[in-house]
Amino acid sequence: MSLSRILAEAMIALTAAQQQLLRDLSGGHHLKGHRDIEGQKVFRLYHTAANKIVATPALADIEALRSAGLLDSNMKFPAARFFLSPAGRQLAATLANSSPQEPDNG
Repeated sequence: MSLSRILAEAMIALTAAQQQLLRDLSGGHHLKGHRDIEGQKVFRLYHTAANKIVATPALADIEALRSAGLLDSNMKFPAARFFLSPAGRQLAATLANSSPQEPDNG
């Protein structure tokens, strides 16, 4: 199966929130995973220029994107940084071309 077909199928399966997260990451935002005092994972999307939190994505959305091979992580402690994989970058570019939505710039 070709990469373009895999990406097309992934795009159909992604929720609107997951698609927006890919757009935001490709638009310059960055995603960090933190652990709270009880050890629970908390994800925060930051506006790069303003370095402020613009969203708190759901754990299920992050896990779905990681299991689809669209997100990678540096696995650092205490805050891991997540970024688009090569397939994630390609899908985000496809999404950007198919939708006029822009990331929230703070």
